[in-house]
Amino acid sequence: MTTDHASPNQMADHLTPIIMKPDQKVRIKIEDQPVIKVYLWNETGKEKEIKLEDHQITVPSSKGSYIYEVLAEWPNGKVSYTFAAEIQ
Repeated sequence: MTTDHASPNQMADHLTPIIMKPDQKVRIKIEDQPVIKVYLWNETGKEKEIKLEDHQITVPSSKGSYIYEVLAEWPNGKVSYTFAAEIQ
């Protein structure tokens, strides 16, 4: 089944950002071990894929607001998660 959903930018408008420190590591944990890709978004769309090492990403060292999309894919489907980070 395929469903439409808002873009990560649109979804982030309704999310409370997670407060983080510069260069903080974030562990991505999703059940059943899907293939995971993480993308950083900017105001115009998907900016770049973020390297995932040992199920972790490192947030930027610069202060500001960041939007992330976590794409998880299993043999029978995929799902997209969005979270917003505020680096202080």
